[in-house]
This record gives sequence, C-alpha cells and structure tokens, in this order.
Amino acid sequence: ILETGIGDISKEDVTKVATTLETIAAANKGTAKIEAYLKAAEIYRITGDTDRQRAALEQAAVEATGTLAYASVSALANLDLENGNSDAALERFKGLRDSSQGFLAQQAAMDLGLAQEHLGKKAEAKQTYADFLMKWPDSSHNEVVQDRLNMLAGDDG
Repeated sequence: ILETGIGDISKEDVTKVATTLETIAAANKGTAKIEAYLKAAEIYRITGDTDRQRAALEQAAVEATGTLAYASVSALANLDLENGNSDAALERFKGLRDSSQGFLAQQAAMDLGLAQEHLGKKAEAKQTYADFLMKWPDSSHNEVVQDRLNMLAGDDG
C-alpha cells in the first residue's frame, strides 16, 4: 500500500489520477469506459482505498463482457476474500464459471476451487475440481486440476 507517494508524486496526486480516470470513464462508452474504471480501481488498490477500489470495480463490471468482465468480477471476488466476505467471493467465482465460456469459464472454476481450499472447504473444492475434469476432459489445465484434487485426497488420509 502506498503510504507517502511515488518519488516526488504525493499520495493525494496519485489519487487525483484515479478520480480523473473515473471522470474519463463516466464520459465514455464500451471498452474505454471499462478500462478506465479498472485502471482507477488499481490505483485505489495501491493507495489502500478499498471502498473506492470496490466502487470502481463495480462500475467496470456493469457493462463489461468477456475478459474485461472476468477481470472486474474476479478482482471483486478477491477483494471480498481479503475483506472476509467469503460467501460473496464464492458466489462471484461461481457466477463467472457459469456465465463464461472456454478458457474464462475454466479459469473461474480453478479460481473457485482455490478459494474453497483457502477457506478450508475441502469437500467443495474436491467437487469443483472433479466437475472441472468431467466438464472439460481435454483442457490444458487438467494436469494442474488433477494435482489439486490428488493433494486434497491426500489430506483426507
């Protein structure tokens, strides 16, 4: 977290960049709008302003599709995890898994399993990984997913 600034740039000036990006976002449409909100959210993350970070991510998520939707919603899920909102985080990852296609759906399923593991929900994580292997039998991620599943099975013994 940025405490004092970056070089000669104060924390307040860094924050002004984020608010300027939000102004740019509000005046635009499509990808430019979403990218500006995502960039503002990252600056707020760096400065430690999680409330404004969340607000910018939520704005980005409203109209985002595809990779940008994944970026905004998964960032919100990770922020939820950091703030102890585990149920909200898991729901976001499930929503991404269920609403995405191809690589993004697979990534969301893996992120969901990792979050479940992190939260000590090993049975749910095992089911998530088993479902992954059944749904995407030809995925390039299957070795990693199988390793996670084996590791969890080993924890049972």
